[in-house]
Parts: sequence; structure tokens; C-alpha cells
Amino acid sequence: MIFVIFIAVLKHGVEIENIDAGDFKIEQLYIKLDKKIILRAKNIEIPKQSAKDSSEDALLDLSKNIVWIDRLFDEILLERVKFLNSESTLFYRDDVFYLDSPFLAVSSNFKDTEDGITANIYLLEFKDFNITLSGVSNADLRRQIYDFNGTFSSHELNGNATVNLKKSELTYELSDINATSLRGFMDELGAKTGLDKEIKSWIYGYITADNYFVKSLRGRFDLNKQEPYLNELSAQGFSKNVKVKFHEKLSPATAEEVDVELKKGSLFFTLKNPKWQGKNLNGSNLEIYKIFEEKGAGLTLNLQTSALYDKSVNSILKAYDIDVPVEQLSGKTDAKLALDIKFDPLEVTPKGKFKITGGQTLITGAKFNVETADVELLNDKLKVNAKNTGMDFFSADAAVNLDLGKLAGDINGTLKGLNLAFGKSEILKLGATPFAARLDFSGKDTKLDIASPAAVGLKFGAQNEINLPDARDLLPYSPLLKSLKISEGGVNIKTKDFENLSIEANDVKFETPLFKKDGSPYDADSFAIDVNAKGATGKSKSGGLNFKIA
Repeated sequence: MIFVIFIAVLKHGVEIENIDAGDFKIEQLYIKLDKKIILRAKNIEIPKQSAKDSSEDALLDLSKNIVWIDRLFDEILLERVKFLNSESTLFYRDDVFYLDSPFLAVSSNFKDTEDGITANIYLLEFKDFNITLSGVSNADLRRQIYDFNGTFSSHELNGNATVNLKKSELTYELSDINATSLRGFMDELGAKTGLDKEIKSWIYGYITADNYFVKSLRGRFDLNKQEPYLNELSAQGFSKNVKVKFHEKLSPATAEEVDVELKKGSLFFTLKNPKWQGKNLNGSNLEIYKIFEEKGAGLTLNLQTSALYDKSVNSILKAYDIDVPVEQLSGKTDAKLALDIKFDPLEVTPKGKFKITGGQTLITGAKFNVETADVELLNDKLKVNAKNTGMDFFSADAAVNLDLGKLAGDINGTLKGLNLAFGKSEILKLGATPFAARLDFSGKDTKLDIASPAAVGLKFGAQNEINLPDARDLLPYSPLLKSLKISEGGVNIKTKDFENLSIEANDVKFETPLFKKDGSPYDADSFAIDVNAKGATGKSKSGGLNFKIA
């Protein structure tokens, strides 16, 4: 009897001015039952624990209950549904559905089908992701399958969208996306996913383009678990008129086009016709790996060039505090350089192979003539295998092993020939001779200390220096010392160009037919000698001998 009375009352309509049940409040409630229910209300206040806190929750809830709105209600108008400082509005009448909530906005009309409903979606906005969709949606309510085909926009991005929701699992594909910038989208993505700052800067910041095109982007999302399966995301696209900064301190390289692919949590960039500082970098690419992981994310930068390995190329390494003491001045080069950059904590590992052919190359600041040299870089170790390499007065085959952390290393090889002379006088002459040396480039000048076949110290810088500490070691290799019958002493040679020499010979013992004023043999002295293209002049420390050789 009570039920019959209740139905009779609803048939005529019920108006309630105000309901206050603690945390739940409602004003101007009107309910009427005709064939379906008419529900109107204003100023509804909902307890905090009842509210949805994301667009994913709101979408899942809507997908489960949309059928009951059509089956049970002829009209719904809920104005100003309040939760904390936000408001929502829901309207339904004559198959027109409108929802405006803090996380989700929907404007559509729909009609019943045999298996469910078909809806024309004029607006479906995920507010917390700043994504807007419009298109056609079909719902198979019995099997809880929902699909959508239409278009989307998000910040600067626009394109087509296909979405499928089966129970709580949502799969999606975005395609034919066009944009002129990624700034807003990347800021949003970084804020929502906690994307590493360096990764975000590389995707948009260090790499920018005039136009961006995404052929397709596929992924899935579990609405119940709030699991986006980020490592399953896949995408293909390309960018036009691209600028790539290898480091924030460096000027950008340019590329006509960059192909981009996202798979298994890594983003791959293939550069087409890249150039930097006027150099062709064809074959270069980069990979950002472990994009969505909290630890281990990083970048591999692979550079290839046949241009000279000169100052400009070296500046890429120097930007990452890696100082490779090789700089090509002329000749040919085939270079491959990889930088592995881990972001947190920052760790940079260089790896490279360079083949140098012909011309001149600065090695630790000293200028060498190079026939061929294979240079290999791994972390802070540099290896150089050089053939027929040297200066105007010597040539050698040498294996160089350098520690870039200590700025020093060892050299072993074979001197193919060494002839240091002025005029016809040969100061030092060696044929094919094994040698071993220690290289130190930690200071302003580069030092090369040869241990064998004889002790010789070389210094290269603004002024070059050759130090021969013990003439006895050099006698087998010095025609000049032999001709002068020098048996002991040290020689120091200074020169800027190896043509003009300033020579100091200290504590020299020799044989001459000369005698001092006191009648004793003149067989020991020190000398200062200057050598140039015109000849040589010299004087002894004792003042007893001055000479000039033209």
C-alpha cells in the first residue's frame, strides 16, 4: 500500500525545498515519474570521499552508468554539484547529454541500438590532461565494450583518435598529428608523468623543429589500476627543419628532417642531412633510453663525420668536460663518436674511433705530420696507433696510450728516422730504432721524455725545447759530437720552428789541439750557440773561445 502511494505521489511530482544530512546537502529537488524519471536539483554538496579525483575515474564511472541514464530517466538537470571548491553540472533530455565536472566535460547526443547505444560526441574533454575529443562512439553494453573514432586536440597537437574501452582496459591510437611546437604538451606530460627534466629538455628544448608530424601513437591504460603501461607505448613520426643542441652551451646543429620512433621505452632520432659548424654529420643519430623509469634514464649521441676532427668537433666533448688532446689541421678523417649520458646522477662516457689520413695534426699541442693514425677513445683512455708520423726532423711508427684523467701516457714504437742538424752538421741522427717515451700534457707545455735508445727530453709549446742531459748516451747517434770529440756534457736546445736554434752546452769535455794561456789543455768548457739559416755563432763560458760558422 505504501509503495502504491509512493508511486502515485511520484506520478504527480515531488518538490523538496531543502535536504540537509550533515555532509550531504541538496536544494530545490524535484522528482517526477512518468514513463521514466524526471530529476532536477540544485546546489548539491557531496562528501569528500564520494567524489572522483581524476578524469580516468570519471570516465570509467560514466561508461558503467550511462546506460541507466537513458533507461531510467526522461530528464536530468543537476546544477552546481559542489565538492570542495569545484562544481559540476549534469543535463540529460531528449537524448542530449551534457556533463561539466572538474575532470571531465561531455557534450553529446545518443540513441539506443540493439546492443547498446551510439553517441555523437561533440565534446569529450579530459581536463586534467588537457585533451579534447570529438567524434562517434559506440557502446556494447552487454560485453562492456566501448569504442570511439574521431579527432583530438591537446595543447599544440591535433589529429585523429581511435579509442577502445573493454571493461577497464582502454587502448588508443592517435594518428596524423600535426604541430608547430611541443612546448605546452611536453610541459603537461612532464608534470603528469614526473618525466625527468633532462629527458623533457631533449625531447623539446635541445631539439626543436618548424613542424612535427606523428604518423601514429599507440598505447593502453588500465583505468582500474591507474596503470598507463608507458613502456608499451609505440610511435612513429618525423620533424622538418630541425635544430639539435648537443649541449645547452653549444650552438645547434641543423637537419632537414628527423625520423622519430618510440618503442620499448626508448626514443630514437635519425637525422637526415645534419650539419654542424659547416660540417656534414651524415649517419648521426641519438637515442633517449629508459624514458619512463625513475633511475637509469639517459641518452646516447652517435656522431659521424668525414670532416676534419678539429677544434669545433672537439668542443662537443669539451662541453661535457672531456678534453681529447687531438686536433686535426689538415688531411682526411673518418670519425665516429658516441656519448653515453646518464642523467641521474650525471655520468658521461665517451667512445669513439677516428681514422686520420695525411696532413698535419696537433697531438697534445705539438704539430705532427701524419701519414695514417687510428685513434680510439673509451671513457678517459685514448689510444693512437700512428704510421709514418713525426715532425720535419723525425718519423716514427708509434703506439700511444693516454690517460685523459691524469693527462699523461706512454709511447712505444720504432723511430724510422731522426735527423736534427744545422747545415751539413748532424746534431742527432738515428735510423730504424725502437724507442720508449713518457708523455705529460698536464701543464702549459707538453713534455715528451724519451727513455730509450737514449735519454732525451722534449718540450712542445710556444717555445720548443730538446734536452740531452748526458752526451755519453748520445755519442753513438751524434755525428757532430763525434767530430768534435766530445765525451761528456749536457745539451739543451730551444727553438720555436726547429730552424732557428738556441743551444746551451754545459760542462762539456772534448779533445782539441788548443791550450789555455797557462799551458794546460783546453778540454772542458760550456758554450752558448745560436743557429739559423745563415750559419752558427757561439761563445764559451770561459771567454776563451768565440766562433762563427757560415
